[in-house]
Amino acid sequence: MSPTPKPPHWWNRWSESEKPASPLEPSEASPQEVVVPPDHPLPVAARWWGSHAVPEGGHLHLRIGPLDLTAQRNPHEWRIAWNRDDTFEDGVAKAELAVVDHGSETEANLERFVFSHTPKRLTLRPRLADRPVVSRPITPLHIPAGEQVVVFISSPLWVAFEVGEEGRLLKDLPIVRPSDTWFGPSTLEGEVCYAGRTRATLALDPPPHPPERATIPTLVRNESRQEMLLERINLPVPLLSLFADQQGRLWSEGLTLVREGDGDMASLHIGKGPPQHAGQAERVAPPRHEAGHRILARAFSALFG
Repeated sequence: MSPTPKPPHWWNRWSESEKPASPLEPSEASPQEVVVPPDHPLPVAARWWGSHAVPEGGHLHLRIGPLDLTAQRNPHEWRIAWNRDDTFEDGVAKAELAVVDHGSETEANLERFVFSHTPKRLTLRPRLADRPVVSRPITPLHIPAGEQVVVFISSPLWVAFEVGEEGRLLKDLPIVRPSDTWFGPSTLEGEVCYAGRTRATLALDPPPHPPERATIPTLVRNESRQEMLLERINLPVPLLSLFADQQGRLWSEGLTLVREGDGDMASLHIGKGPPQHAGQAERVAPPRHEAGHRILARAFSALFG
């Protein structure tokens, strides 16, 4: 496998803090191994990832959300082609997957990956974004002093193509390409992130779930003496794993964000393992970057804007 990349520059600004209590922790020990089931009885719309044996000359075709892509295996190259549907309506549960002996490529972007002999095993793996996501509730939330609330935030997914038993990464691309945004107090201090919009629901939506998004359960606690206006949250998604529940819904670890007193500090706690809302869940993707500490402290403005 490719060597683990070094954490990005924004990670170096975190520091360790005391652990806040969180209701988002799982009741059992979290799984340590990444599980990618090759065959699963759930429909593709619920579970589109996994490992597949593709014959020479064969195609794997995946249509998920607005993304239409094809991976073709030839004797000495894998060809990955994709296109996006600009008319796709966000929130529509749509996913189709097929492995066929013969087929045609999607007429759009094409990349070729050459080998002395191509491995037949192709694994599709969901991933969270490769940068932090600044998520804005469609309607801001007012959190009175001393109150806390669990907010369910959806975050866009990437799909990674890995080949061989060792899982060599060929391509990693967003299912829905988020727009870029700058997050920071000035143009000289801050970081490039992705911009996201969320309904910030306080209860889980019933199935079907959009297969191109993951759910991040986030406990926000206001320990100050003033009302807190939640207009945006800077989510460190490259530090989060992905878990699949029994219905095929994808989750990250739970997050706990605490406004500490009336000062300018806040803390963020990354839970361990799948959140309790996910029930019996298995890990299907590791974090892009391993967090040195699961308890993080930062300026309030660096988390909430």
